[in-house]
Amino acid sequence: MLKKSMKGLLIVVLGLLLVVAGVSVWAIRNQEYVFEQIKAYINESIDGQLEVKKFTFSPLRKGLGFTFSLHDITLDDTLFSVHRTHLLQARRLNVTLDLREFLTRRIKVRRIAVEDGTATVFIRRDGYTNASVLTTNPKDTTSKKKSSTSDLFSGIRELSFQNFALHYADSLRSKYHAGTFREVTSQLVRKDSVWRGDMEGAVYFKGLTFHPKKGAFMKQQESTLEVAFSYNQATRELQVHPSWLEVATGHRIKMSGLFDLAGKPGKVKMDFTTDTIALPTALKLLPAFIEKTVTRVKILPVVKAHVHLEGFLGTGTPRVDIAYRSGHFDYNLPFGKLKKVKAVGTFTNQANRSLPPSDENSQLKGTQVQGFFETIPLEGTIVINDLWKPKAIIESTMKASPANLNALLDPARYQVRSGSIDIGFRYQGNLMSFYDPNTNRPTAKLGGQIVLQNLAFSYLPQGVDLSRIQGSISINEDEFASQDLRFSDGKNTYFMTGKATDLLTQIMGAKTTPKAVVHVQVPNWQLNWLDFFLKKKSPEETLVNPNFKLSQTLDKVIDRTEVVASVESNQVSYKRFQATQVRGKMTLTDTKVNLNDISMNAFGGTLKVSGYIDNIGTNGLPFLHAQGQLNRTDVQSVFYSLNNLGQKAITDQNIQGKLDADFVFESTLRDNATLLAESMRGKLDIALTNAEVRDFEPFQKMKNILFRKRNFDQVRFAPIRKQFFLNGQEIEVKEMEIESNIFTLFVNGTYSFGRKTDLSIQIPLQNLKRRDSTYQLAQHDLEYMKGANVFLRAVDEGGEVNIKYDPLKKFRKDDKALKQEEGQK
Repeated sequence: MLKKSMKGLLIVVLGLLLVVAGVSVWAIRNQEYVFEQIKAYINESIDGQLEVKKFTFSPLRKGLGFTFSLHDITLDDTLFSVHRTHLLQARRLNVTLDLREFLTRRIKVRRIAVEDGTATVFIRRDGYTNASVLTTNPKDTTSKKKSSTSDLFSGIRELSFQNFALHYADSLRSKYHAGTFREVTSQLVRKDSVWRGDMEGAVYFKGLTFHPKKGAFMKQQESTLEVAFSYNQATRELQVHPSWLEVATGHRIKMSGLFDLAGKPGKVKMDFTTDTIALPTALKLLPAFIEKTVTRVKILPVVKAHVHLEGFLGTGTPRVDIAYRSGHFDYNLPFGKLKKVKAVGTFTNQANRSLPPSDENSQLKGTQVQGFFETIPLEGTIVINDLWKPKAIIESTMKASPANLNALLDPARYQVRSGSIDIGFRYQGNLMSFYDPNTNRPTAKLGGQIVLQNLAFSYLPQGVDLSRIQGSISINEDEFASQDLRFSDGKNTYFMTGKATDLLTQIMGAKTTPKAVVHVQVPNWQLNWLDFFLKKKSPEETLVNPNFKLSQTLDKVIDRTEVVASVESNQVSYKRFQATQVRGKMTLTDTKVNLNDISMNAFGGTLKVSGYIDNIGTNGLPFLHAQGQLNRTDVQSVFYSLNNLGQKAITDQNIQGKLDADFVFESTLRDNATLLAESMRGKLDIALTNAEVRDFEPFQKMKNILFRKRNFDQVRFAPIRKQFFLNGQEIEVKEMEIESNIFTLFVNGTYSFGRKTDLSIQIPLQNLKRRDSTYQLAQHDLEYMKGANVFLRAVDEGGEVNIKYDPLKKFRKDDKALKQEEGQK
């Protein structure tokens, strides 16, 4: 049985081979007829000319059917002699005919394959296109010919292209598209008026240009396509069923859509979806303008996106709507980095539906933005309008804990101990530049609020500890303002209101000095801040680890901000100094404190003072300059508060009285705020009344020489009004009268806080008359000095001031005169 079956099958196969061989022989003998028939069909259906240099027959080249090859073909429109651009050129065009139709001497094309060819379609500015060649030949008016022409391609099942380039240039609308089918095959099925098919293979996109100034889509991109489609001849609709395109990087883009070709211009709706694609890769598929714009923003994450495109073919810009979800990305700021940011949002190039789609009408939204500013969690939204000149609206909130903040700060300089900071802000302006270097002004509007809740931190280089920092700071563009800020330095509680400007522009690189104008109330103020202000900064303390950018920013702001403060305190103390009702203004910079008309109740009276403390003098030490007035002050309190002016001869234990004075004083300071005596300079105009001196050792020594029976333990003085000059540790004392209840004497010379005291003391002998409790203190004129006098001299000897007779005083000239005479000799 099997043998008979095999024999029967063999007979059938041989029979078929004989039939095919016979038909092939017939086809070879009649190939010229077939060629002329195909050529005639094509020329009858076009308005142009098809030229073929060579025609060959290859039976069974593509399976069951007969394949003819057209070699070196060209297809031209009727104006080819004018523009000299071939619509079609191909090295070979393979045409496979249907076998059954061929046996009945009817020509029907089943497959077409193009090898090494180029198709160029253009539209001139006058509207003419060389694609007019594909319109029906006007000479062909018979329905029979039209039907025959239509039948020629009605049975086509496959199209394939190998190394086939396509060029489309629309000069009228400035659209240019080009690419190459490396190796593409399309299968076709027709049912009634509907064609269904698929196309797959490798395609090189040279570029799809819709606007020359903005660049091309898919520029120089190798890709792989797998497209399913259908075309309804009755409705002229081309449907793209779920398909995909894969670029050379391996990223796959899903697509589907509809082309409505019934009207003019035609309409298009397309959807594209990608699961994961790196934005730099996606940007390579977009025009150079968009790539450059987005790259400038420097936000380049991996994204998932759905793109909907809708518009008209051949005219205008289609509307593009995108829904995206980004992966994590980082973004560098001038003072830190946004890290692990992700966003969910949308994009459209027709934000205002009443205006046409365009870059200017584009809008990018991030509705769910989450991430970190360095280590601080943040969340918010972002809107970018106008891709041509991007303008951003960013709203965000952040909440910082001590752990978050300490991770940002140099631990050798800052330490946050407790509390939290809540930040909410709204930024509106240029996304690429935060300020204009030409005007040194911000390019955007910034608003928001910073809420400090029980914050405590230390600035370690100068031992500053602030705690219980509480309050809110509002942000309005480049102005920071607060009405309720309060904090403690461990000894004082500060209540502050005011505003600061130019902080952000200075951070951004502007050559401006940030300025803060504040009002400070300190109920009970212990001036411990002077200690760390005067503390000299060492080079090691100014070094900052480059990894801690926020530390650098804080140092920069602190060092360069000028603070103008009006101060108000009920009570102030510094070491021995005490004052109440302090009012005035201070200007503080990193290296200088200016005092402007500071007034207070001090030393039992009032004190007004102006001046400055410069933290870096010419010799590298702090420098003090002060001028002011003392009114009705207690001289004992003055000496006590000022630590007896750095001398021990007369102290607060010895002197009493009321002092009025005008003074100018300057001195270099040590780091501990004490005076460097040899650097002191000044002028003092005093009015001392009701003065008393008790237990003054120089007077006791004078008692041993004169007036042994008089009581020098408590000496009262008449008012003393005099001007003194300070140079180093020496006070120049010009001739002055000292009238007391013990005696009257006249003094001149030098009083020194060091070891150079040299005073001449002249005591008229009229003092020999004993003065009792009824003696009236009064000022004397020069007549009082006439007559006999006793001269004494107070001289520093070994660190102790001794008083001794100076019997030759009336014949002795002062030291300067003697030195001058000796120099002349």
